[in-house]
Amino acid sequence: MGNNCCKRSSSVDIDDEPLIRAVRGGCLKTVQKVLSTKDYGTVTNALVEAASFTNITILEFLAKRADVNLVNAKGQTALLEAVTSGNRNSVQRLLDVGASPNVCHRDTGDSPLILATKLGFTEIISSLLKGKAHVDYLNSISDLSALMEACQSGKEDIVNILIQAGKCNVELLNQKFENALMLACFSGHIQY
Repeated sequence: MGNNCCKRSSSVDIDDEPLIRAVRGGCLKTVQKVLSTKDYGTVTNALVEAASFTNITILEFLAKRADVNLVNAKGQTALLEAVTSGNRNSVQRLLDVGASPNVCHRDTGDSPLILATKLGFTEIISSLLKGKAHVDYLNSISDLSALMEACQSGKEDIVNILIQAGKCNVELLNQKFENALMLACFSGHIQY
């Protein structure tokens, strides 16, 4: 059986609308000014918001002031948001500043690697693998690993990336005693 070692962090839910608007505006000076007018305690929600944009300067500024692995009120981390947005630069920068590729979405159970697999973001998958993502993590809800997800959905390019990384247990079984090859066959993707 696979492991469910994906970390879960506590949720943060604070009223930080002015800060979120400043982040969306994309001007670092505005973000700095808003932060100087009120003690926001944590800037996790703003950091998650910044991860969906391509303004690396604001992302880096906020990452220095937040625990990059905290989960926001919507159940996700900044890294999960960057993956969702397909923002490869934000993903890489967050990994560089210490974001864990193994903190899962609170509600869906998706790790960043499983989410990138579902969305088909091959470059992000490569970055997450280099960032030490647990490749054999089984989603606590779907009971699928990234390789199982890729095989089941017929994403041959991702199957190849995951296997060539040399870290996947291709014989990993979920709780239904299914492995990636079985899921590929069940779904009609027998070319693997």
